[in-house]
Amino acid sequence: MMSKLKTLRALYWTLLLCLVTSFVSAQSTEVSGTVTDNAGEPIYGVNVIVKGTAIGAVTDFDGNYTISIPAADEKTTLSFIFIGFKTVDQIVNGRTTINVSLEEDVALLDEIVVVGYGTQIEKKVTGAIQSISASSFEESPAAQLTQKLQGRLAGVQINQSTGAPGEALKVRIRGQISLSAGSDPLYVIDGQPITGGINTINPNEIETLTVLKDAASTALYGSRATNGVVLITTKRGKAPGTSVNVNLYRGIQQLPYNREQPLLNATEWVQMRKEAFEDQGLPVPDAFQNPSQYGEGTNWLREITRDAPMTDLSVTFSSNTSSSRATAVLGYFSQEGTVINTGLERFSLRINSDYTVSDWLEVGVNAAPSFTVSNLVPTSGNFWQGNIIYNAMLTPPIFSPYQDKDGDGEIDRVLDPTRTYTAWPWPNFYYNLNNRQQETQTFRMLSNAYASANITPNLTFKSSASVDLGTVNNSNFIPSDVAPNPWQSVPRNSSMTIEKNNYQSWLAESLLTYDNSFGDHNLNILAGYSVQKYREEGLLASAQAHADDRITTLQSATRPGVPSNTIGEWSLISYLSKLTYDYQGKYLFSAAIRRDGSSRFGSENRWGNFPSLSAGWILSEDFDLGPVSFAKIRSSWGITGNNAIGNYTQYGAVDIGQSTVFGSTIVPGAAATTIANSTLGWETSNQFDLGVDLTLFNDRVSFTYDYYNKVSSDLLWSLAVPPASGFSSFTGNVGEIKFWGHEFMLNAKGNIGALEYDLGGNISFNQNEVLKLDDTVPFIINNQTITLVGQPVAQFYGLNHTGVYVNDSDFANSPVANISQVGGPKYEDVNGDGVITWDGNSGAPGSDDSTVIGNPIPDFIYGLTANFRYNNFDLSIVGSGTHGNDIFRRSLQGLVNHGDGLFNVLAELKDRWTPSDPGSGNWGKNYGSTAPQDRDWISSNFIYDGSFFTIKNITLGYNFPSESLKGIRSLRLYSSINQAFVFTDYPGSNPEVGGTDTFNQGQDFATYPVPRTITFGINIGVK
Repeated sequence: MMSKLKTLRALYWTLLLCLVTSFVSAQSTEVSGTVTDNAGEPIYGVNVIVKGTAIGAVTDFDGNYTISIPAADEKTTLSFIFIGFKTVDQIVNGRTTINVSLEEDVALLDEIVVVGYGTQIEKKVTGAIQSISASSFEESPAAQLTQKLQGRLAGVQINQSTGAPGEALKVRIRGQISLSAGSDPLYVIDGQPITGGINTINPNEIETLTVLKDAASTALYGSRATNGVVLITTKRGKAPGTSVNVNLYRGIQQLPYNREQPLLNATEWVQMRKEAFEDQGLPVPDAFQNPSQYGEGTNWLREITRDAPMTDLSVTFSSNTSSSRATAVLGYFSQEGTVINTGLERFSLRINSDYTVSDWLEVGVNAAPSFTVSNLVPTSGNFWQGNIIYNAMLTPPIFSPYQDKDGDGEIDRVLDPTRTYTAWPWPNFYYNLNNRQQETQTFRMLSNAYASANITPNLTFKSSASVDLGTVNNSNFIPSDVAPNPWQSVPRNSSMTIEKNNYQSWLAESLLTYDNSFGDHNLNILAGYSVQKYREEGLLASAQAHADDRITTLQSATRPGVPSNTIGEWSLISYLSKLTYDYQGKYLFSAAIRRDGSSRFGSENRWGNFPSLSAGWILSEDFDLGPVSFAKIRSSWGITGNNAIGNYTQYGAVDIGQSTVFGSTIVPGAAATTIANSTLGWETSNQFDLGVDLTLFNDRVSFTYDYYNKVSSDLLWSLAVPPASGFSSFTGNVGEIKFWGHEFMLNAKGNIGALEYDLGGNISFNQNEVLKLDDTVPFIINNQTITLVGQPVAQFYGLNHTGVYVNDSDFANSPVANISQVGGPKYEDVNGDGVITWDGNSGAPGSDDSTVIGNPIPDFIYGLTANFRYNNFDLSIVGSGTHGNDIFRRSLQGLVNHGDGLFNVLAELKDRWTPSDPGSGNWGKNYGSTAPQDRDWISSNFIYDGSFFTIKNITLGYNFPSESLKGIRSLRLYSSINQAFVFTDYPGSNPEVGGTDTFNQGQDFATYPVPRTITFGINIGVK
């Protein structure tokens, strides 16, 4: 690996050397002049550059410039560059005075952006949206689109909580959370709302991406829009003719071992075990008499991880004629995991074709199949749930993954079969990883066909049909000599599990659009009908105890399991309409409504209406605002819904597996298990947004601010019912949560001589508060979190750790628990009863000494982008971060479990309490009955500041001059570093940890580590 790093450094220095030495000196000639706009007004800040060099000047307040240029020949050219105006080139040809008039770039000022069910001129948008082009991020290599978006979107938190190949990143727009419904945004690809996420989508297929944040922007998606909407458009033929573009990169992933959690080495671990016996006055076993003989021992995390390659190849074919446009993107992606025997391969194809049949009819067909094969192992959850990475870290360092104590030539499957060192047999997790077989095959097809007819010059009818098909096949074989958890020995019964899941989703939509202008009045009206149906089916079969581990089929096992089959369906019918109006292009108004009917909800509450209103005023059209070249204020209000509650929740469930006895005969039967709720409905959100959009200094600087206030009501939760009913609970609508926040975006573009720059930053403050819950649910305690009225959702809940009982006097004068001891952990007596109690978060607040100990929601999130271009070199840097959030380091339940003497533990436990030294005060003694308190009593000792800033990507590229290329359109070489630097005080390996739902946010289970990736790539364009 060191040689690879040296090569990388050498290439970087070579590129920089080329940058520095690319200029030569020559005799100079002065050229001067004045630069004005179409009205003859001078323009300040125009960059005047000798084309192809670093020589440049800038116009003053009167539009004047003077520039010294090398001895000119007849081809020496000056470029006049200014944001918002078209670039003008002038050949010097011996002239010493050159005056130029710049023309406004109308296309730039009237950029078209994608919005819900159509497009709109960006400056006329009245909702809170953010649109970015793939050109701004496509040069940053990444496995998933969401990785490319980190740090670029205001109000959008994107966390990479795991480095497992193919695992989706968590996307949360404006801090959205729900008690039991989903919090993921709705993804719409080329107008098609899809099921699930976008982690299987080839990011090289993307053309533009628009995030809809407020209700005015998302209301047209109705009952699925509360969490925000992400609109994705894929590449289509644009430039006339035919072109081919090839992008290939190869990378090396390496774990940042500087973020490795320090554990005890073999000598330190044995020393700790020896001291436990000595401190208790017990004889020390022979195995622990001489700790130094064990040396450093094994670093188990490094034994099960590796440097891993990744490859991405994407070929794009594009054709555009007078009657047809077609684009095909062929992709191959391969990523070996940094954990051994894990990895992913993805094959993808996208074909987009559009045909102009006549001057009034256009049709199109799109198809995007993809196939992914992944090999992953359990790397989430606690150690007793089979998390292999966590378990390997807990393995005592005195054992070797390659040891062969019985001399049979094979490494031991069980590391401590005689239990000489620990009370458990300890499986060999290196062998475990290499010998278990787990493969997932995923096939997905996104397809769409449409026809668009211009009935009149102002009236268009479009009809489309879309299909989203998916198949997931998973097989998992655990041989008889592999033990998934520490307390299990081998040989054991082998197991084989096969799971097959299929889904089909089809969507049909018809849209009628009227677009016309009447003098100063501009009007657009949309009316549409949509129907979507989804069906999924799952099949699960398993078997145990195979006669031979080499034959893994179900029928070769002697203990077949009971197969299961599941079916889920839902359907959605919608009517939608939108009116967009502006007067003189500066007074803006929009209104929309969608009516959804969903099969997921009760028979008395299946239909919902989702209206929105928005308005805007372009002040700069009415007032001279000096340096402010464009100013718009906008406001919006709307109602959206959240229907992500699963299927059949509204119905009473029946278990047909119940049996009963009549006389002496057992007969099969059925019994109701849940109560039906005919009034069950979706969560609804009522949202207000106020925003300001500004551009300054002739559009060189842009600024956007948004304030939003949203109340989500009718939250879905399990409600208690009287025991006399025969049931314990049912799902109903309960409570309200308020969300509010501020979003700021700032961007600056310009030139300093030949150096072009584009700098951006965003910061967002998102907060939430529970306004009310149901009378039967005054609080919610779930997964070591508590939700209370008047406070944020799902705060961490536990005891407040105040140190250790350092001596007998401290113990005698402090509140204690019934199992507390001198040298054990000390907690605050929150309820003031003089006794420390903990009920495992099973009682009401105040029943024990638990209190709020942390909040996983950050005070603010932020992102930074910087893009530079200097002659033929380009450099981009992207970073993102959070501040003020806490992390619940759940992995400490194993990594500080020193009292049992079973596990390896954190190196910081060397500073634990001993009879002669109170230590740091964080950790108690390593023997006796205090271990359950240190390990199981959830406390503030597990809570850490999770603030971080990460340089997500650094990319340096070189674009070969077009005149030096023969037979190709463009050629670019580049190198990139992903996850370059992480700045945080959090001692765990990844500060971006967090679960997929509300009640496990910010919880760290020592999951799959996120690697640093260094790549080299080439991009070739042929025309």
